[in-house]
Amino acid sequence: MKAVRLLALPVLLVLVWWAVSGSSFYLPSPAAVGRAFAETWFSERLVDDVLPSVGRLLAGYAVAGLLGVALGVPIGLSRRLRATLERAERLGGWGGPKNRRGGTKKRTEQKGGIGGGM
Repeated sequence: MKAVRLLALPVLLVLVWWAVSGSSFYLPSPAAVGRAFAETWFSERLVDDVLPSVGRLLAGYAVAGLLGVALGVPIGLSRRLRATLERAERLGGWGGPKNRRGGTKKRTEQKGGIGGGM
């Protein structure tokens, strides 16, 4: 009984979609969507189009992760480097939430601590 209730809405939505879709370009029928899905995922388009895109996506994540670790570890371990970059961050104006006067909030204000209005 629980499975029937779980599947009732998706089945009803597909049936309504099938009923209202015609030969419209903007609302293709479920059969047309299924054919396009099969054409993309079960043909040479998978190897020609999809896999290179997924590879580039994963390569981008790998490069970003390596750069993040390679830059984050030295910054986290060196007090001098961290202090220098925090000063540069404040001077550059890209650091943290802004207060009402346009400057960056102090750490206590960000956390809602002493003198914080959050």
